[in-house]
Amino acid sequence: MFRFHSSLVSFTLKNFHAPIYHLRNQPNVIPSLKLLPKDYNVGIRFYVASKIALNTISDNPKAVKEKRRLGRGASSGRGKKCGRGSGGQKSRSGNSKPRRGFEGGQTPLHKAFPKMAHDPSIKKFTLLPLDRLQYWIDRGRIDPNRAKRRLGRGASSGRGKKCGRGSGGQKSRSGNSKPRRGFEGGQTPLHKAFPKMAHDPSIKKFTLLPLDRLQYWIDRGRIDPNRAVSMKDLLDTRCVHGVKKDGVKITGIGSEYLKTPITIEVAAADRKSIAAIEGVGGHITCRYYTPLSLRATLYPEKFWRIPRFGRPMKKRDIIYYSDPENRGYLADEKIRNELRAERVQKMLRKVQKQKKNFRFHQ
Repeated sequence: MFRFHSSLVSFTLKNFHAPIYHLRNQPNVIPSLKLLPKDYNVGIRFYVASKIALNTISDNPKAVKEKRRLGRGASSGRGKKCGRGSGGQKSRSGNSKPRRGFEGGQTPLHKAFPKMAHDPSIKKFTLLPLDRLQYWIDRGRIDPNRAKRRLGRGASSGRGKKCGRGSGGQKSRSGNSKPRRGFEGGQTPLHKAFPKMAHDPSIKKFTLLPLDRLQYWIDRGRIDPNRAVSMKDLLDTRCVHGVKKDGVKITGIGSEYLKTPITIEVAAADRKSIAAIEGVGGHITCRYYTPLSLRATLYPEKFWRIPRFGRPMKKRDIIYYSDPENRGYLADEKIRNELRAERVQKMLRKVQKQKKNFRFHQ
């Protein structure tokens, strides 16, 4: 405890061995300080000739200083910013050195460019030369007769409790290192989360036949264009591989390759294929087939008597096969012949125009 007066300094010391404080630049100290025995409480008074200020007392240079306390108010000298400067990355705790590849917050170079697509056809192997392998065997680093590591044989074996598989989880299970395709960790997968689309019986299922394939079969001699061609002929010559439940439909793909006039009867055809067949002088008829009539057409040898062909019952089918533009078998034959003749005349005019343009350019 210190008490300061005009010309007086009072010390109260306990367990005094040596002076803890000393007076500096004060030559007029009357008594001299002497060491006193241990555990002896004394009171010493120094009569000083002049007035002593507070700055005349300082710490002993040999005494241990306390740890500097930061963030304890502006008056402590290390209060507001604790000696770390005016902010920034280096003033953050635990971040004196940024990680490798960090560029101050901007997009780093290894993320700025897209990754190259993985090519599954490229094999990636770790190469091992035979001379290196032999060198390791000669040095005893590799034992060619080494026994297989035995797992689960007690903790002292080093592979006892968990057998090197870690602390459980999916990868520690036997036979399940790679989950099946579509597995999402146990939750309901996406292909089961949404309901299936209901089957629409109104959707027709045809076997499609492009015109270029039909012309190729004619050129190979597998189809005779001099007689009427049915779906049975197409199936027997393997022009189509299997016929779906609603029959064969001719499409206009490759219509520019069709050069041979042909008479054919199928279940359906688009407008482009009809124009191409009739444009070269052919005939096409679209007929409705029930499952029984289709089976009797394709495999007549399985029937001891060919059944009667049923007529369409749905309004959509009745409209389609009654339309002469679709060459339906229910349409008026006279109207169909008129449309066919009109189509032939249109094609002839087109051919004559092409010949005229060809002569003009010559």
